[in-house]
Amino acid sequence: MHVEPPDAPDGRISWSILVLAMASFALICGALAPSGLLPVLNGGAWFWIALVLGVLAALVVNLVRPSYESTTGRWKSFYDFLLKQMPPPD
Repeated sequence: MHVEPPDAPDGRISWSILVLAMASFALICGALAPSGLLPVLNGGAWFWIALVLGVLAALVVNLVRPSYESTTGRWKSFYDFLLKQMPPPD
């Protein structure tokens, strides 16, 4: 019987940050799209803007955040939230 080792917490946290950032920017751009803030952009353009901004934000956060093993305080609480509430897909 072959048992696979569990994923490292940092990899699962990176995935969760990506999903959280993309969902946040999708909500923001979804709210801005019907407002007519930039009338030259249609709904599809807002989707791509949200996607790109979400990926960029997740990349920046994942590059500057401390590793799971060396963190304490608010980062540790944030990581625990991500690990419990937003697990990566199987």
